[in-house]
Amino acid sequence: QLSAYLGNEKSARQEARWLLCHVLSIKLPSLLANLEQVISERDSETYFSYIEDRVQKHKPLAYILGSAPFCGLEIKVKEPFLIPRHETEELVWNLITKLQDQRQENLKILDLCTGTGAIALAFAAHLPSAQVVATDIDRQVLQLARENQEAAGVSNVTFLHANLFKGLESQTFDLIIS
Repeated sequence: QLSAYLGNEKSARQEARWLLCHVLSIKLPSLLANLEQVISERDSETYFSYIEDRVQKHKPLAYILGSAPFCGLEIKVKEPFLIPRHETEELVWNLITKLQDQRQENLKILDLCTGTGAIALAFAAHLPSAQVVATDIDRQVLQLARENQEAAGVSNVTFLHANLFKGLESQTFDLIIS
């Protein structure tokens, strides 16, 4: 089913492995080392329900897994909030690399409409001397961003409930991103 849905056998095999690892709560190397492991009936039902969610309901893999990788971090995601995109990750990596190469110190970075906090957390994790401020108008997604901050173990991010620049008019930033 996955192969027909994704149109690519290799991608289907990879997603099937990720889903099985998620069901069994194990990492991929453990799965590959124990391929003869017998899966319980309950786990099998869960696994096939995930396949159905993916194929029949077109549910994004990140929502099924509950997280998405972003700049070396595992970002918790849930509906209806947006999943961090690969294109955004590429942009953020390029900016982080450029700022590291310039040896910028004490940067002030603003992430507008932060959502899950992926962008803000990536900057904070890879530029530990930077001070990052992240705003969003949605209190629920800010709670998710704070959970991601705790999981990432970074302290140089301040999440604010705000509509874009509201309340930040007197501050200046070296980089503003959204």
